[in-house]
Amino acid sequence: MFELLFNHPIETWQQADWVLARGWPAFWLGVLGAALFVLIVMSMWRLPMGTGKRLVIACLQLFAGAVALLMLWLPSLRTEALEPGENTVAYIVDASGSMHQSDSGQTLSRIDATISAIDKTDLLDNPLFENTLYSVTDRLQSIESLDALPEPSSRSAIATGIESLSKTIEQRALAAVVLLSDGADNTGVPDTRWWQTIKAAGIPIHTVGVGAKAYSADLELMDVSMQQVSAADSLVQATVVVQHHGVDSARLRVKAGDRLLYADDLQFDPEQLQSAHQIEFNSGDEGITELEFSVSSATVEDNRLNNTQRRILDVGGTKRRILYVEGEPRWEFKFIRRAMEGYSNIELVSLLRTSANKFYRQGVSSADELANGFPQTREALFGYDAVIIGSFEAALLSLEQQANLRDFVSIRGGSLLMLGGQSGLSNGGWGRSVLAQALPVSLNSRVRNEDFFRGRISFSLTQQGQRTDWLTLAGDNLTNWNQLPALADIHLTGEPRAGSVVLMQAEYKNQQHPLLVWQRYGQGQSFVLATSGTWRWQMRLPSADQTHEQFWQGLLTQMVSQTLQQVSIEQVGDSYRDTPSLPLAVTVRDDKYAPVTHGKLTVDVVAPDNSITPVDLIADINNPGRFVGSVDAPMAGPYGMKVQVPPNGESQAPGYSQQAWWMASKDTAEYFGAIQNDNFLKRVATETGGQYFELDDIDQLGKALSLHNSALTRTNLLPLWNMPFFFLCLFVAKLLEWLLRLRWQRL
Repeated sequence: MFELLFNHPIETWQQADWVLARGWPAFWLGVLGAALFVLIVMSMWRLPMGTGKRLVIACLQLFAGAVALLMLWLPSLRTEALEPGENTVAYIVDASGSMHQSDSGQTLSRIDATISAIDKTDLLDNPLFENTLYSVTDRLQSIESLDALPEPSSRSAIATGIESLSKTIEQRALAAVVLLSDGADNTGVPDTRWWQTIKAAGIPIHTVGVGAKAYSADLELMDVSMQQVSAADSLVQATVVVQHHGVDSARLRVKAGDRLLYADDLQFDPEQLQSAHQIEFNSGDEGITELEFSVSSATVEDNRLNNTQRRILDVGGTKRRILYVEGEPRWEFKFIRRAMEGYSNIELVSLLRTSANKFYRQGVSSADELANGFPQTREALFGYDAVIIGSFEAALLSLEQQANLRDFVSIRGGSLLMLGGQSGLSNGGWGRSVLAQALPVSLNSRVRNEDFFRGRISFSLTQQGQRTDWLTLAGDNLTNWNQLPALADIHLTGEPRAGSVVLMQAEYKNQQHPLLVWQRYGQGQSFVLATSGTWRWQMRLPSADQTHEQFWQGLLTQMVSQTLQQVSIEQVGDSYRDTPSLPLAVTVRDDKYAPVTHGKLTVDVVAPDNSITPVDLIADINNPGRFVGSVDAPMAGPYGMKVQVPPNGESQAPGYSQQAWWMASKDTAEYFGAIQNDNFLKRVATETGGQYFELDDIDQLGKALSLHNSALTRTNLLPLWNMPFFFLCLFVAKLLEWLLRLRWQRL
């Protein structure tokens, strides 16, 4: 009806501009309209009828006259019309491995369903556009027809393909892009730069989502996070993330070859689609161990090829060393050492002052280590990854040793933990020491002070502490913390420094005081635990309770995991799926922890067949000390990188080496995250000004292409003076006037 009255569809009106095509000045239209108004008023003045009747007749005549004048000025719609053959639409068809899978209840694979939908809708026969076909697998490539789609690949490089498309079309204007895909890009998450690039291109991307958005029944082992280095015959902690659709429970297994390391049943919340589970298992004997994590259930799954992940564990590798200095024998010292006995890859070296100039050493690697007490030189101190200072007076260290301890944090990038005690923190004179500014809280600097108090002290986690992973206890975290026994003492400190984070707080005399505080200082970090009374957790809880051990293991692991290393091997992930090459990046520092400035660094890469290939890494000019490169990964299995620095034997620094391992798998990537990623497809469309469609709604795509495009257009004027609506207005106005005059007998 709209098009019948107004000559053109409503969509045309919405996209067009209203203009007067006659070219006569609009001023004269106003003058003639005013003259018509005066003429009508004068003619109505002589009619022998009431004022109201004259007003009605005048309005009808004025309306008819205005319509007639408007028609004389030739009203028109100015539109930007597409010229056939001048613009191109690029169709990108995802031909990766996931598109060749069939969803539950579907007889056709995703790619076959896509081709069928295109053929049924004659999408490629749009007369307004030239069509160019592309396929995207692990790369974008041009194809002549849908019959020429390449073989399925083991990777989907959708984001890379979209970005490179603009470089392939140069002769014709690119009006729009149509992406037909399940959105399962497994080459990496698009970054901010990528989103800015496709938006700035100004080309609408219309996306067509293919495939199910959820499996009817499926388990997927999404990720496994674990420490890569462990001591022999020690507990290894790992976190597994499982995605579960329509599955209530599953069996989780961890195997090393034929040896079963762990097995347990996992229960899933039906209201959640994925869940994380923390497990522990024994590391076994020394060596490089290939671990297989798998989940299985009795439910018939749509896809079982995403139930397994593999990781590498370096058993017996280099341990992180922590120096623990105490000025007096006390319970906290005993129970911290007990909590760390045999724990993973941490070596706790302790120095206990038993009397003047006498120390009791534990955990030392040689007879000479700490033979003269606290490390005398900067190099000796820098050999540790973290330092714990207990009830130990600052005056027992020289100014040089105190400065070395400060530089240990700021320059070496080590971690420092200060504990409360009778001779610790402010009572030990640390508030007026060289180290004071490195601590996350201000300390009393008076010569004589009494800030250490014994007694039962209640405590709680702060909001930041509740969100800290290594402070998370199994089960109901907050409830478990609130049920712990009170501490045995408290060391009052000053206010936390700007930029520090309070993780735990204690209550003393109805006031809250910082208990566990952290801050970043230089390249390292420092902690203050203002108590020496966590041993009461061990004494007041059942003997089987592991809360005290878990707390100290978590705190010390956090300390060493953030420590700067002379050789830092960057690992984006522990596992790579179907990647042609592995990225390599190493940051190297000398004995003084200054960046090494060599032009290149040669590392040894160990392949799954145990062959060793020297690979030259080049210096990153933007990051001193960092070297980057890559190595081909044609085989599946463990790859290792071994670094010995400095190269070519230019320095004889002991222990100046590091190694890391990755697991590479083949022909598996397309089975992980293989459901339709409609969030990605919808965002691509929204960011670029396109529209998202389900495959069943692909027939609406032609209309969207004509309305949302960046095509070259030509200006057209569509005349409106002959609209039936105008003639209808004239007819109705004069008919009403005649009927009213007839009724009022004033013809």
